Amino acid sequence: KKVVERRDSAERAGGGTPMRDLGSPLSPDFAKKVKELDEMRVGASTEMLQLIKGLHDNDPAVRGTSIHSLATFAANCSAVRLAEIAIHADEVSALLDPTSESPSTQAYAACVVANLSYTPDGQRAAIRGDAVDKLINVLKYNSSAADQGSVAARNAAMSQAAAALQNLTFEL
Repeated sequence: KKVVERRDSAERAGGGTPMRDLGSPLSPDFAKKVKELDEMRVGASTEMLQLIKGLHDNDPAVRGTSIHSLATFAANCSAVRLAEIAIHADEVSALLDPTSESPSTQAYAACVVANLSYTPDGQRAAIRGDAVDKLINVLKYNSSAADQGSVAARNAAMSQAAAALQNLTFEL
């Protein structure tokens, strides 16, 4: 959360002027600059699309690795790139299923939802993707699970789910 807050405040503070709308005629190069910064910090958008593709893999290990990388990506990218990820919020929310995903995968999926929730479009996308009910299920299931995964992984899943739910309640 702190990384995202620092990133967003740094983007808003660039040159002492407020962040302008990408479509503004006053900032025709702004979108290009944001894209260049994103590519330097987190990689090209083609990498992000590869990670999203990995969310559909039949192998749980591949899904886990993909959501872990996407969580890192989402924590370090701009609001513009978060909007691109928000398009796939339902695919991320699908990985919150505690009956078919490991607690670690659930934790990273909740982390992505939490980061998406920092933008109004991301909040709407997460809510439309049924993330709220799925996050509540993560909390219920992992708090009562006797043998699924380690205690640390279950605690991480519950912590990230609670953070994501909290972020979804903020009015932006």
